[in-house]
Amino acid sequence: MMFWLLLTLGLLFVMLGTALMHQPGVRVYDWIATRARRPRPAAKPVVHTEERQPLTQTV
Repeated sequence: MMFWLLLTLGLLFVMLGTALMHQPGVRVYDWIATRARRPRPAAKPVVHTEERQPLTQTV
């Protein structure tokens, strides 16, 4: 009984690995990348609080 259970689980594991590696690494990478990505807030524009000075100063 235990032999058939281990054989069945092993076969399922091999089938899953074969399905994921059908296109080498693409599906596994996509699966990891979509779960690792964290939404980030949109970039905020820089607000200058003081008046800008000209780049060149003549004395």
